[in-house]
Amino acid sequence: MLIDCDIWDIFKPGPNWESLPLVLVSEVLRYLPTLNDLRAVVTASPNAKAAYDDDKRRVLLDIMTRQFGTEVMLSMYFHAKAAQFRASSRDVGGDNGVAEAFLTLAGYGVRNKKTVLRSCTLEDVIRMQQSYIHVVRLAATRIFAGFLRELPLDHRPTVIEERRILCALYRLDIWAMMFSEDYEDSRDDPRTRRMRPARILHLFFGLFHPWEAESVACVHEYLASYYNKVFWRIKLAPLLAECEDNEGVIVRWASTDCEYTESRRWYPSEDYIACNLWKQKMIRMGLRRFTALLSGDLKPLNVLDFADAGAPLDETFGKQTFRKIRFPDIRDRWEKTEQAMEFKGDAEDLPPLGWVALWDQRWSMSWGPATPDFVRAKGYTFWDATTLVDSGLLPYLQNMRVFRIPDVEQTW
Repeated sequence: MLIDCDIWDIFKPGPNWESLPLVLVSEVLRYLPTLNDLRAVVTASPNAKAAYDDDKRRVLLDIMTRQFGTEVMLSMYFHAKAAQFRASSRDVGGDNGVAEAFLTLAGYGVRNKKTVLRSCTLEDVIRMQQSYIHVVRLAATRIFAGFLRELPLDHRPTVIEERRILCALYRLDIWAMMFSEDYEDSRDDPRTRRMRPARILHLFFGLFHPWEAESVACVHEYLASYYNKVFWRIKLAPLLAECEDNEGVIVRWASTDCEYTESRRWYPSEDYIACNLWKQKMIRMGLRRFTALLSGDLKPLNVLDFADAGAPLDETFGKQTFRKIRFPDIRDRWEKTEQAMEFKGDAEDLPPLGWVALWDQRWSMSWGPATPDFVRAKGYTFWDATTLVDSGLLPYLQNMRVFRIPDVEQTW
């Protein structure tokens, strides 16, 4: 345990600190609380920088595990591996083969969390760190602020709330990388045939608790709303179009690869179907495209490419009934028998109070379409019990009438 003093007193550059052996400095670095602290110390001290470079894997893994917890770290690891699988898809036997290989790894990881995290290589840890710093952190900050605007409350997110939204963001981005392609695109080639929605629900989203899957649906709802407002405000034409989005960000779009004609001048406000297709396409492009948009670094896009929207996530969520028929889960039986589900506190692996209150303290596998859009827009599965009470959202959820996705008594 570190001595009880200010962290900058420990790492204050000086002859004593700079003369310490690297192995000792490395041990001290491992107990820093956050990546921001690590960056500050390594920048201030040449000796700390040398010790960090000498033992980078262990230092990063220990700090990130302390800052994010096991569940977020596992989601980070799966996210890094999904990017690797996606990049090497041509060598694995088509997209379906890549998805199967990834799911094998993910299934093992969920059952052996500590073993998998201990096996992380230096390359894995660096990918996890870079993805968080350059993409996920910005997305989490913006989306959390969007959810907070739905609550009449001045609130700073707690550690558990931050971890819940990070898990949801990583899982949504994994879906975008691995499972968002339209399964009908390559029907003639069994090697590249994409997974059908019911299998995705069973094999991927089935790895998580239902309230964790609902958290992914909440993030999807925010992104859908955000892109919808962007596209309805932008007049798309072959020349560069510019406007402010609903939150003050300048957005620029262009159609650069087609000859301009009056018939190809599209206005999303006059074409709801086109607007919806482009919105779903942007969600499929993942968090990197979202954060690029937030940073004002989005390259011009050919709007005609947006016609291929693939399989939207809400379409996948809507296949729960088919999933229950083809891939029954023991948790479906708990839902059918209305097994009790109690709120036991705010922790990573326990149901949040918002989920328990919405389903009247009974087990439910009905996430996604079973919940009204305006409820998911409040990010209700992310909030701690105190936040729900202080914001007045708890009685709102308790009085909400929701209906479970029905069981269909038939064989497929």
